[in-house]
Parts: sequence; C-alpha cells; structure tokens
Amino acid sequence: MSRKFIPGTFPTKVISSREVAGFVLTETCYTPHQKLPRHSHECANFIIVLRGTFTEHFGRKTRRCAPSRLIFRPPGESHADQFHGEGGSCLTVEVAAQGWERMREHSVTLEDSADFQNVFLTNITARLYSEFRRADKSSSLALEGLTLEMIAEVSRLSGREHGPTSTRRVERAREIIHAHFADNLTLSRLAASVGTHPVCLAREFRLQYRCTVGEYMRHLRVQFACRELTDSDATIAEIASASGFFDQSHFSRTFKQLTGRTPAEYRKNTRTH
Repeated sequence: MSRKFIPGTFPTKVISSREVAGFVLTETCYTPHQKLPRHSHECANFIIVLRGTFTEHFGRKTRRCAPSRLIFRPPGESHADQFHGEGGSCLTVEVAAQGWERMREHSVTLEDSADFQNVFLTNITARLYSEFRRADKSSSLALEGLTLEMIAEVSRLSGREHGPTSTRRVERAREIIHAHFADNLTLSRLAASVGTHPVCLAREFRLQYRCTVGEYMRHLRVQFACRELTDSDATIAEIASASGFFDQSHFSRTFKQLTGRTPAEYRKNTRTH
C-alpha cells in the first residue's frame, strides 16, 4: 500500500527543513543502495538532486535522476526510488495546495510528472540551495523569489511546443555539447554535425535555451567541476584542465562568476557540510 506524506515529512533522514511563503523546503539524505517503497506526497513538489544518482519508478515509467536535473511531481503521484552505490541528497520544494491554485490562476502550466535539465534552471537551483543553507532573515525573501523564478522557468519549458526540424537539430546539438563540453568544440563544427548553418544554430539555440552555446558549455564545465571538487581529490589545476578551461586562472574566474565562490572555497564548504 502506498503511503502519503504530509509536507516536510519523508521516508528517509531529514537534514533540515524551512517553510517560506507557502513553500516547504526540505533537505534529505540517502544511504548507498537505499530503497524507498512506493509512496506519494500530499503536495506538488520539485526535487533538486544535489548529490548522487537514483532510479525512480512512477506509473509505468522509469527515469534516472542525477545532479543538475530538476524533477516535478504533481500532488499525490505514487513513486518508488532506488539509490545507487554512492547514496545521495536532495532538496525538495513542496507547494501548499492554496499556493498551487494561485499559480494555476497565473497560467502556470504544470500537470504531469516531468524532469528538466536546463542551464538557467541549474543556476537558479544552485542559488536556491545556497540561500537555503544560509538560513538568515534576508534568505527567506531570496528563497521565495528564487522558488517562483524556478517554477516560472519550468512552466515555460513544459509549455514549449516541439516539432520543427530546427528544434530537433538544436536538441541534437545540446546532446553533443553534453558529451563533449570539455573539448575544443566550435560552433561551426557543432552546426556541421547537426546539418545546419552556424548562424541558424546560434539563433535557434538561444531562442530555445535563453543563452548562447558558449554560455551553456561554460555552465556545464562548472557543473562538472563542482562534482569533481566535491567527490575527488584532484588538484584544482587538474580539475580546471579536465573541465576544459584554458588554465587555472581562467577556471577560477569563471567559477566564481557563476557560483559566487572560488573553487577552493567551494571545496571547503561542500566537504565540511
């Protein structure tokens, strides 16, 4: 029998929880190979995967969840989870029923379970988690704003129509970028790989993902670096090279611009948490 959980409660260890403007934000952690039996949550919720990977079964579908991916579950959706060898942690944002109805009145179009991987969403969720960790008076306002920004972006993505050939080419280009983000990939080579002109690809990519190809790749490199700083003992110079940056100085400048911290500060913070 599937168990239903009220906001702020989960079938695993809760690290901390905060309630802000009708949202309940909860950080949870999971042990290696932990299995969560089929259950549901009373409220609509967004799951930010912070660390680790897991497989989720919902309805007759299965999805693999990993860092930089955001998951949306509608109220009452039944699901079961299987964490992989390293365990993991998540930040869940639950939306109270009244707040969810108000959002629907403002054309927030979210009905079905979905997951998203978008460079802007990754930036928003990283900032949201940082504010969640701060837990001071100013962070409450920041959390509310960032949560609404996250929901607005997810709503836009879920409402986007698919079908034109250009959209399929852009999706293919994005897949290539994810596979080769650390390489010296040029726009011309990328465009040739998907059978279009570089100018067309640049325009369509920006329309679909609201950033340039270079900006998108830069965010992917920083995401990779974040994982390496947390999970490996490689030096910062080694991580800079593996991430595709020209040198350590360039890496450090870009990393701080996107995360607000130097690589050394980020590593110290994540390893003392």
